[in-house]
Amino acid sequence: MYVLSGWEGSVHDSKLLIDALTRMRTALKVLQGKYFLVDCGFPNICQFLAPFRGVRHHLQEFGGQGRDPANEVELFNLCHASLRNVIEINEVDLEPVNEVDHEPVFQTQEQQRTEANEWRHVIDLNMWMDARHSDNNKNQ
Repeated sequence: MYVLSGWEGSVHDSKLLIDALTRMRTALKVLQGKYFLVDCGFPNICQFLAPFRGVRHHLQEFGGQGRDPANEVELFNLCHASLRNVIEINEVDLEPVNEVDHEPVFQTQEQQRTEANEWRHVIDLNMWMDARHSDNNKNQ
């Protein structure tokens, strides 16, 4: 668990996250190969996976007949929302994790955003291809 105090409640999520990641002695550390699911208020940077903006991303928007995802981006957002919903409903006691220190990679925000968007796009394309493959197998 990571606690960062001292910010007022109206601070933007992205500013808070950047501050937490860049503090010298008390920086938020994410284990290599792990990531956090975050909402649209957070930047989409490596290890912090946000839904696509400008595309439906709330579970209610996918409910009902004929409202299935129309493309890989909507499918990604549906899976993102579903997983976040499961995490929020099921409160889990987390065991302490031994953090592995790794050298921070210094990039501009634009470089971080570009890299994270490419990473997210690879995920959504793989999900879409898997869904299409599954549909084809059902129809045969």
